[in-house]
Amino acid sequence: MAELLGFSDNKVQRIFNHYAKIKIDTKEMGPFIFLGIDDIAKSKGHVYYTVIYNHETGDVAALIDGRTKKVLLNTLQRILLRNNVKVF
Repeated sequence: MAELLGFSDNKVQRIFNHYAKIKIDTKEMGPFIFLGIDDIAKSKGHVYYTVIYNHETGDVAALIDGRTKKVLLNTLQRILLRNNVKVF
């Protein structure tokens, strides 16, 4: 795709990441029982995303810049409130 458009691979990846994050942030999540949390490298080096997902379906609930406890807890709280999730 990059070669076809005349863009660098990094530019195409950044464009994809930008629009994927918008889609994820505005997506309504259905009910789920098992929550998965993982971190992935954003780029070479020490820059990470944290991914929160429905462990049963693989649907992504959130893609967070960074992987600190504070950022994770704030995002989890926002997801729980947005989706009226009950924690048992």
